[in-house]
Amino acid sequence: MNNFDVEYLKTAVGDALSKGIAATTVALPEDPVEYLGNWLLKYLENQKREGILKQEEVQLIEERRKHQEQLEWERLRQLEEARKKEEERLRIIQAAQAKEIAQYDTYIGYCNEKLHQAKLKAAAESGDSAIQKARKQVLYEKQQLAVSAEYLSKIEKSKVEALSQLPNPVSLNTAPLEDMIQRVVQAVLYILGLPHSQVRNWEDCKKSLHHPALLSTIVSYSPLSKQGTRRHMFVKRALKGVSKKEVIKMSFVAGIMMDWIEHCISLRLSAIDLRVARGGEGLGISWEVSELEWEGKKDETEDKIEFLEEEILAGDEEEEEEQEEENEQGEEGEDDD
Repeated sequence: MNNFDVEYLKTAVGDALSKGIAATTVALPEDPVEYLGNWLLKYLENQKREGILKQEEVQLIEERRKHQEQLEWERLRQLEEARKKEEERLRIIQAAQAKEIAQYDTYIGYCNEKLHQAKLKAAAESGDSAIQKARKQVLYEKQQLAVSAEYLSKIEKSKVEALSQLPNPVSLNTAPLEDMIQRVVQAVLYILGLPHSQVRNWEDCKKSLHHPALLSTIVSYSPLSKQGTRRHMFVKRALKGVSKKEVIKMSFVAGIMMDWIEHCISLRLSAIDLRVARGGEGLGISWEVSELEWEGKKDETEDKIEFLEEEILAGDEEEEEEQEEENEQGEEGEDDD
């Protein structure tokens, strides 16, 4: 037997024979040859079984790997699909916001055009006294309010009614940030005279948004009415924290309504300043008080503001008469010359 044969036997059956001989030596059977033969047959059977098990294990590992790859692929596919959906959602939101902002910008352009002549007229008026300055401010605030109300009256009723599709908010003075538009709507309705208990109910607010006379009521409303201060004070406090920029993004109509509210409050304040400049009494109360705090002071202050609008109009007539007298004196002087 050459070295090749020995090497072959050693490689092919050496491990099996050595293990079988060792098992035979330990067992010391009566027929060692038969025992060794049976042991080798059993060894061969075990080897085949182990081979099958290993093959199955390898196959199972491969199947698991493929399954994990499929799960990962599906996860990435869902993430990509969600990303695309989110991008589309944001695109739609941004497009809608851009549309609202553009319409609000159109409103601002309309206001600037309408108020240009008012600014020129105010600048041309002579006199720098406190009364004249206060009067100019009141007249300008009135013009601003009128322009906002006029533009609101021209908006399609359906766009105003669309505000009623918003979800139910909480109360007027505790609404969270996401309910800013509802707060603006509630503030408008409260200023116009709806009772506080009714304004808190969003279902009642929805009905008011659909009321055919809503826009005409806004146009005809005067913040110089007797009930004005009480309601304006409360609304000013209730709208603290409401971002006009965010409101405009959601609804340009609500943005214009917020402008209208601000003009109402500004006109009210300017009218009070004019009253004080003419020697009248101020209201003697803070604009930061709550409605409950206001209740205790209502009686002593409402009689002071009841005729604010009449005083302003009367002041306009007095100044017009003074202007006419000056013009007549100027004409007489020219005739004498």
